[in-house]
Amino acid sequence: MNENYMEKRCMEIIREIDPSLKYMEEFKMGSVKVLKVEKEGTIHVLKTAQFDYEWGVDHLKQERKILDLANGIRGITHLVQNYRDTENYKNPMLKEFYEGQSLRELNVKIQDTNAQKKLENTVRDLHSLGVAILDIQGRNIVLSPDKQDACLIDMGCGKLLQDTHSSEFERLKEDDLHDLEAYIFE
Repeated sequence: MNENYMEKRCMEIIREIDPSLKYMEEFKMGSVKVLKVEKEGTIHVLKTAQFDYEWGVDHLKQERKILDLANGIRGITHLVQNYRDTENYKNPMLKEFYEGQSLRELNVKIQDTNAQKKLENTVRDLHSLGVAILDIQGRNIVLSPDKQDACLIDMGCGKLLQDTHSSEFERLKEDDLHDLEAYIFE
């Protein structure tokens, strides 16, 4: 499909969800639509799933739950606004935009020890709230332009302690910390 068609399609999605948003670009994600948008002079991310795409709908529903719990946690992109479902899209949400590039795009690991510590603290803070991330990988972590800070940008695969047996949750927390060391930190 050509780029002009895709841009028009993205603008149709925005009109259906929130016509006050201005389209900037589409992030290539796959499971859900992820669009960079502007609202009242501030850049945000609009995420939504097609009505009939069950995995994407469930992913965003879980992310909403986790973001509600993790409102005060540093190092994540926070929820700005929940939207109502539309005819074609479910669980649309507006999130903060974090300036930088994903570790996957950069094809790097985090080398700065302060950035490593901040990200580890974010994961531990989420664990203390009863959230295990489970999807700690380069596409879900954005590194700041100065490479001294990082942010988790997707939590839709996360598991909640309230929905998990406590021994299983402990294993999931260990997996998160292992994934940081093995895949994210240099």
